[in-house]
Amino acid sequence: MGTASQVRSLSAGSEMVRPQTIKPKAQTATIRTELPPQETDKPWTIGVLLPLSGEYRTIGQRFQQGLELALTTNSDKKYYKWHLLLADSAKTTPEAAIKHFKDEHATIILGPIQSKLAKSAAEKAIEQQLPIILLAPQPQLTSLGENVFQHFLSAANQAREMARFIQERDEKRVALLHPDNNFGNDFKTTLINSCQNGQTSIIKSSTYNPQETDFRAAIKNLQETPDPTIDQPVPSYSFTALIIADFYLRLRLLAPQLAFHNLTESQIYGIHGGNDQRLENEAASNLEGAIFLDLCLNLPLPPQACTDYRKLYLKTYQEQPSIYDTYAYDTITIINHARNLSNNSQTTNLAKALLELPPLKLISGLTTVSQDGEFSKKLCPLIFTNKERHPSTETNSGRNKNDKKKRRGGDETPCKNAYPEKPDNSGGLY
Repeated sequence: MGTASQVRSLSAGSEMVRPQTIKPKAQTATIRTELPPQETDKPWTIGVLLPLSGEYRTIGQRFQQGLELALTTNSDKKYYKWHLLLADSAKTTPEAAIKHFKDEHATIILGPIQSKLAKSAAEKAIEQQLPIILLAPQPQLTSLGENVFQHFLSAANQAREMARFIQERDEKRVALLHPDNNFGNDFKTTLINSCQNGQTSIIKSSTYNPQETDFRAAIKNLQETPDPTIDQPVPSYSFTALIIADFYLRLRLLAPQLAFHNLTESQIYGIHGGNDQRLENEAASNLEGAIFLDLCLNLPLPPQACTDYRKLYLKTYQEQPSIYDTYAYDTITIINHARNLSNNSQTTNLAKALLELPPLKLISGLTTVSQDGEFSKKLCPLIFTNKERHPSTETNSGRNKNDKKKRRGGDETPCKNAYPEKPDNSGGLY
């Protein structure tokens, strides 16, 4: 088992986004985990599609450990018998695995985690009339049918949270810099759509080839066209804030080029994947005052639920938790709540119960399910200053050079109403 920092990325640039819509009416290894004697109802079989071999087996093992840990934790004071039926997505097609789950009377399917397998898994689950919670950042697939759900941090989720946050900070004129891949383009689409009804305007947008390391052309596209009659030795910009929708490995290369092109006076905003401890040593001076939106377990003072989970995971597996096992753990909590809801309402429709869930305080954050089946997270701001990252509830931003330092300082009160999780610094599943 590798450490979290050694876990490889699964689906870079493969996450897609779609408008928020209402759902249309429309060889395996087996693990059995039983909780103490006061069980309620009959055992459930949960079909789980994970990479248990091949290049992504370490990530698959992380998800598996999170599932197993959740099944042995009495977090809801309910005792259930569970039966995990595992299929190796490296050796078994989604179609074959889901047919097997159906034959074994599975109640729900979790996975896959590879984005390239998500659509075929969703379509087969619909055919077999089984609810499925995709663990890949593919929320657009939930529109395929009322039984399809998605639970992993997506570009769409991050863009909606970024739009909310910059509007709270009263940012008026904003620019966006992003890679030319599915993740970057989907972030852009959702961000623009989310800002349409507010006072914030995305007035500039520029993209770059994610395989290159020279970003001069992309940055130049953000500049105002110079007046040929006026000598302008320094490039000018018409925005006061710049969102960079990319991960740490490129952000560390971008940062010094931003400074070189006189973008130091713009407030920088970053995403979950850009927030990394290595920034403190590699890009500190160029990102002073940058604000990242992240899962709140990454706060210096995380909520107690996160601290407890870290201790539990470390004690059980002798390694630090990652985003993968945390999402797996929380997914069991989600279906546990749905089962409670279906029991209380005397309905056997688990998909309907999932859609009716109230906001849940999970380890990965305050989680809300939309009517299209995406489980979204509330993200928390972290301010990067003095080579360290500080939590902040500060939302008001200044509009001039003199108060820039003040507005970047923030307040070190941990993000409230979010019950988070620690990123594994590998860029998640993108």
